[in-house]
Amino acid sequence: MNVHLRRVTPADVDTYVSLEKSRAGLKTYHALTEPTEALQQIKDSVNYFILSDTTIVGSISYKVLDANTAEIDGVVILPDHEGKGYAKAALALLLNELKPFEHVFLMTHPMNPRSIHLYAGLGFTEAGRVENYFGDGEPRLKFVLQR
Repeated sequence: MNVHLRRVTPADVDTYVSLEKSRAGLKTYHALTEPTEALQQIKDSVNYFILSDTTIVGSISYKVLDANTAEIDGVVILPDHEGKGYAKAALALLLNELKPFEHVFLMTHPMNPRSIHLYAGLGFTEAGRVENYFGDGEPRLKFVLQR
């Protein structure tokens, strides 16, 4: 499996929205389905497409909150590519990029056991529950990376 990351640019907005729409309607993910939302995400966060060779299989992103803190604010794998290790491989690449940050965290839905298992396996520990974190009325669990 040749997994690598490619930076998303504003010119990629249609592809990015299409990827997000593949997860729209799930309680466990807050999809950005409008181009204006996606462009704001591209501006505010560091966004990558996850590629297997030349095929886009998902996306991953993070936001720098301060000199010591980064939030992984999105991990999406297209439905046809789930369960093949792409999220784990992409997270490993991203965590390597985030080594300079003392604090790294992410949020996930409490009814997303596959993601919870993945994050725990990468060294994240649960640090609490936050209601309506993304403004979608759904709770999220905060996971922090123990370094």
